[in-house]
Amino acid sequence: MLPPALRGYAPEVSGIAKTNAKVVVTQQGRVLYETTVPSGPFRIQDLSSAVTGKLDVKVEEQDGTVQTFQVDTATIPYLTRPGMVRYKFAMGRPVNLRTSYTRPNFCNR
Repeated sequence: MLPPALRGYAPEVSGIAKTNAKVVVTQQGRVLYETTVPSGPFRIQDLSSAVTGKLDVKVEEQDGTVQTFQVDTATIPYLTRPGMVRYKFAMGRPVNLRTSYTRPNFCNR
């Protein structure tokens, strides 16, 4: 079972840093997340599931250059985090109270 912080959909931010860089994720001027990443590709997967709308991402490189881009997020019911799968499983035996039932159990996915 997943911890509460990882249940449900949350946006994922990915990009490429040319050098060691500071990544700042903001929304409407408020800082939501800030971290330092090494050079190369990065993925930020631990944003809150309450974050919706457009996110502004700023990558401040060690050499002073700045990359900016936006990430759109959505809140659709039953949407899962990237790489996660949600499923349900039910198993049982039909019961007929008037006669005995000798057929095998059934399974529903």
